[in-house]
Amino acid sequence: MNKRARRSTRPTRRIIYTEDQDEEVGSRQPKQPTKPLKPIPKKTVDTADSSSLSGLEDSPSGSLAGEPDACLLEESLALPLRIINTAGRAHSVSYHTSHLLQDRHLLTSRDPPSSSLQASLLAWFDLVKENREMPWRKEVLDIANWTEQQKGQRAYEVWVSEIMLQQTQVETVKSYYLRWMTRFPTIFDLAKADVEQVNECWQGLGYYSRASRLLSGAKKVVERFAGVLPEDPLVMEKEVDGIGPYSAGAIASIAYAKQVPMVDGNVHRVLSRITALYAPQAAKATTKFLWSIAAALVPQDRPGDFNQALMELGATVCKPREANCTSCPLSKWCRAYQEKQVLRVLEDGQQTHPGRLKRRVVDDEDIEDVCNLCQPLESLRASSGASSSDGHVLIYPMAKERKKPALREVAVSLVIWKESAPEDQMESSLENTPLSTGQAKALLIKRPEKGLLAGLWEFPSIDLAESNDSTADERQKKIERLLGKTVAGFTTAISSRTEGVSDRSKYQIQRSPVQLPDIEHIFSHLRVTYKSSVLLIHSPTPPTLQNPSLPDRPAASGQAIWSPCIDILTANLGNPHKKVWNAWLTHSDLSPSSIPSSSKPRKRKSSALNDPHL
Repeated sequence: MNKRARRSTRPTRRIIYTEDQDEEVGSRQPKQPTKPLKPIPKKTVDTADSSSLSGLEDSPSGSLAGEPDACLLEESLALPLRIINTAGRAHSVSYHTSHLLQDRHLLTSRDPPSSSLQASLLAWFDLVKENREMPWRKEVLDIANWTEQQKGQRAYEVWVSEIMLQQTQVETVKSYYLRWMTRFPTIFDLAKADVEQVNECWQGLGYYSRASRLLSGAKKVVERFAGVLPEDPLVMEKEVDGIGPYSAGAIASIAYAKQVPMVDGNVHRVLSRITALYAPQAAKATTKFLWSIAAALVPQDRPGDFNQALMELGATVCKPREANCTSCPLSKWCRAYQEKQVLRVLEDGQQTHPGRLKRRVVDDEDIEDVCNLCQPLESLRASSGASSSDGHVLIYPMAKERKKPALREVAVSLVIWKESAPEDQMESSLENTPLSTGQAKALLIKRPEKGLLAGLWEFPSIDLAESNDSTADERQKKIERLLGKTVAGFTTAISSRTEGVSDRSKYQIQRSPVQLPDIEHIFSHLRVTYKSSVLLIHSPTPPTLQNPSLPDRPAASGQAIWSPCIDILTANLGNPHKKVWNAWLTHSDLSPSSIPSSSKPRKRKSSALNDPHL
């Protein structure tokens, strides 16, 4: 049953584990224990207040169970034991927070700071932060005495690194970050650049819209904030392009030492596990809850290091498919780990006291504040295979519902101009023209500044209907309509070719016999198949170009140019179109001597076409 646990009007049945001495076979009267067990006194735990969990439903104080059965396990495991033995893992909201927010008060209590969650995590981070070298991670001391310019420069560095790290691995980002900071060392240098320069520096990193947002954001910061990002994360989110809650929290805490949270994918996973939150990851309530927990935990001292430590923990210890709990500095406060310990004890039949566990079912009162965030878990003991405790931590966070990427087809035409005298226009094919001589050029059209592959160049392309059943004739007609709006005289030239009329005063069009394979490229949400063809234009000079105006190719970004073929692989093309170009070089009859060494494609396996970057 996958229905959410709800409050009922009748008592529920709950399994209680009690401790009895072994009974002789056939005996109905159990022997009395040699020494009666004393129940652990109830211990009330403070829960989230309205300031630390703003906007969340108020929760009554949670408590660690004081019933006799709590003696059977360590005190810290008594509450997880009760929850595991409740149908559907029904629990109160306070189950997620009582163990964390109580510890938060230890920072001002008589207990030493080393016993706090924050101190434990920071001590661990100080030991491991040098293990992974990151050029953007710096030892920052005495921020309070920094000048505005120093803070602004540090904020710019953090901003660039955090944007690059979105959906991209650390090892990939390192070289790009260094290249970027060499090209645009300050936010003022970036603000002076244009999108062409920015895309050139970003080339190969993928998700090019990130680069364009960095550029537009930098221009706005220089214009409105004198080149210094605002210290208030809310102002950053509102005023600067491309900065959301996570980036704003990272910049404010790391560069400005503001006591604000930041929740990325790694932090989301860590917080989901230490709170044992089994809730849909994309739900607004889940996001709100985890951000509230993060805000409650971030300390006033070293907030940037604390946030980076949470990310580092998620990246190296508390990983998606592997949780090294024995090395985790937060295992003491982790609800998922506590549940794992309970399951292991129940599986092994071991206890912290002599005797054995005996089940008895009793009526219990309904839970008054049933958590409305979590989905029910019907059987924790069967959730992870033969030994549920081994993989129990990995069930958090709740797995995402993966949607299949939408399918799309794109018609692409490689339009290659070949320099030739009128009398030689149709007497030789492109294979006789070395690409390195500059006598051959390819037609490129610029994409819109926003959206997929924003601001990049591409070969003439048309998005096809989503049915993915286009024919070659349909694709040819659509491409020819686009070229008719882009290349002066194209419509007349293609009509003359079709009708067998030779008008040598203009230029001639030749369809290449080369059959290019379909190129498949997988974006995060799309699986696009590029269906390509090749057109050769023969004339003494390249035909005049005009910017096409189509619904999916706005005139403002539809600039068309003839680019020397030798420069194609170094131009700001998206990876899908570079694959098309390499496929043509590979499958055409061009001789090795006609291809410049920098452009020779390597023979690839078909699987290499599925590049994770855009």
